[in-house]
Amino acid sequence: SPFDTLNSLSSTVSAFDSLDTAYMEMSKAQRHEARHLVKEFVKGMVKGRQFEVVSASGELRSCFCTITRKLDTLKVSTGEKDKRIREIQLSCVTDVIAADDDRAVSLNLDTEESITFRLPDMEARDQLASCLGLFANQ
Repeated sequence: SPFDTLNSLSSTVSAFDSLDTAYMEMSKAQRHEARHLVKEFVKGMVKGRQFEVVSASGELRSCFCTITRKLDTLKVSTGEKDKRIREIQLSCVTDVIAADDDRAVSLNLDTEESITFRLPDMEARDQLASCLGLFANQ
């Protein structure tokens, strides 16, 4: 049932436990680097970053993405000044997939929709996929 808070709470706790376990298995240097990468990602995304998004017809369009300070909502518009903003609750993201062969990151939503971003390079792709995956599992 959607009101089954006990199961919901236990799945949240298990997500944190697995995250905690992965974090604890890292060396001190790796933990420092991970924190630094996440911090830089958050700073950039709160201000907003330009990406390309793949439209339903398959063409690439420039888009402007920001993340809320609570790290719970991704906001996507087709330009920095565009008033039409698509808000994506990160709790609705079921999968974050980084394609092996290109610079794309796809977000699968619980509405069965999918949004694919194309990043400037593999490093940006990996950072977006890792951080959004982390925030979506909160």
